[in-house]
Amino acid sequence: MSDSGVCENEDCGLSYKRPALKVLFERITVVEDRERRGADTSNLMPFLEHFAEIFQFGEFCSKCGKVLYRVTQPTAGLQPGSSEYARRTQLNDLLGAGYKLQAWGVLPMEPQNG
Repeated sequence: MSDSGVCENEDCGLSYKRPALKVLFERITVVEDRERRGADTSNLMPFLEHFAEIFQFGEFCSKCGKVLYRVTQPTAGLQPGSSEYARRTQLNDLLGAGYKLQAWGVLPMEPQNG
């Protein structure tokens, strides 16, 4: 399993809170739908590669230097609808998307040298 993470800094261009990430989830839905139907998905992978920069290896963001979130965070015991529940759910969803991208070969399973 990969040790990649996503930036915690909301002001960073690589943040897990980037509004543009909504498109990532839409594209993942399309790929999953095609997979369920047994259709070819190879032509969709280039549209997912754009998001690879969000998922980084190491401890710190390559753009802003802040700490990377690398593991999902529990939501049990949090009040649904609270800001912390929403934050953790958003983060966990993005980390889960990273694992899907790895399974599809869009992201590496480990850091690439050079």
